[in-house]
Amino acid sequence: MFKNKKKLSSKVKYQSSRFKNKLARARTYQRHPGGWSKFVRQLRSLRWSFRGWLLVVFACVFVCSALYVVFYPNWFFVRGVAVVGARVALEQELQGQISRYLTQRRFFIPHKNLLFLSTEDLRAYVLAVNPDVWRIEEVRKRWPHSLIVRVVPRDPAFTVTTGEGVWLVSNDGLTLPGTSEPVNTLPITAVGLKNPELGKSYFSGNLLTTLMAVKKDFAALTGLPNPTQAVLKPVILDTYVQGALGASNTTSPATQSVGAIESQSSKPVVSDLMPEEVLVQVPGSGQVSAFGVLLQVAGNFDEVFRQLQVLISKQSPDRLQHLSYIDMRFPGKAFICLQNTPCAQAVGTTPSMPTPTQQP
Repeated sequence: MFKNKKKLSSKVKYQSSRFKNKLARARTYQRHPGGWSKFVRQLRSLRWSFRGWLLVVFACVFVCSALYVVFYPNWFFVRGVAVVGARVALEQELQGQISRYLTQRRFFIPHKNLLFLSTEDLRAYVLAVNPDVWRIEEVRKRWPHSLIVRVVPRDPAFTVTTGEGVWLVSNDGLTLPGTSEPVNTLPITAVGLKNPELGKSYFSGNLLTTLMAVKKDFAALTGLPNPTQAVLKPVILDTYVQGALGASNTTSPATQSVGAIESQSSKPVVSDLMPEEVLVQVPGSGQVSAFGVLLQVAGNFDEVFRQLQVLISKQSPDRLQHLSYIDMRFPGKAFICLQNTPCAQAVGTTPSMPTPTQQP
């Protein structure tokens, strides 16, 4: 009574072509992985479930959102650039150059998008297009849409005078065009050294560090006036003081020699390279006469300048009025040379030497 008439009899169902086809497909069936392959199969078969439709909607929303975030001006596109450390004219110039860089694209991705902006590429671009920038200390993204660029400009820092002319040298040692003496440059007299070449580095790293320390920190750490100039010679002082070091037993930071030190006869060695010592000229002030300070290149100048301040404070007014130079080249030792003594003649008479002045 309840017999299914459509169900094939077990005696004849193996003879049905439809059943044979199903059986053949079942024998060759392979389980496919899920994910994208499953989605593609569902898309091809057009038999989507609710999860399939939800996946499609989510994919469309994701793609549209990604296109909007990457290409369309939005909350992450740079709206303001702050240049720190540059003077007004250079700041305006850098603002324009950075703006032009942000309008460019890389692989169809705009540089203006803060999410994909390369700070290293921007740093290299600015240094390449603007010769007035010495270095870029920082390129910082300030989310969500600001950029901060901290630069160190290439400014004239030294006025170098040689026997053949006057040159401007920047704070990174590069020879600049122009011969007029700008404000706040340290005059440097180069005796017996090669002439600077325009556009090339003139000072070595250690010598540049020494001269920048003299320019920036000398007056602040010693309490003395700003130096009038620095003298560079292949050899400023020969083994005059070196010979006396063997007989000196003092190791305090303010060891001083009274009067002159006996010299040993030796010939100074002149080199074509940059000197390893600098003679800094200090103008007279109050009861202190004009005098020179001998410094060793690549020293610890914070410590040396503070030792010089202590040494000056311990001198009597009579000695301060007759100073010729103070030798600070040797770690832990200082040598004072007075005027009209043999050690004063060891430095030599050059136009760059300060004229001793008698203070009342």
